[in-house]
Amino acid sequence: MIHIIDDGGITADVLLNADGRLAIAFDDPSYVLADAIRFHPVHLALYASVHGGLHKIADFPEDLLPHLFNNAEILLAAEHYQSGAIEMMAPLSALQH
Repeated sequence: MIHIIDDGGITADVLLNADGRLAIAFDDPSYVLADAIRFHPVHLALYASVHGGLHKIADFPEDLLPHLFNNAEILLAAEHYQSGAIEMMAPLSALQH
């Protein structure tokens, strides 16, 4: 069973980067370490798989839907308090409902 957490405390922006790939810019760099990003097709929302739970990170912008599954991975990025930016890739897939 998947534990979905929606506490509203995570802030992230979904955008297209300079290469035209989907990216998520987090305020909290710990979410850049997510194991995977999951898309909920009914709610148009993104969830990060972190510490055994799915944490809602953002509503997915409808204008970016055509780009959603152009790539199997999504760029995760945040500013790190000590060393500038941190970026990682995570697999992107749809949640089965």
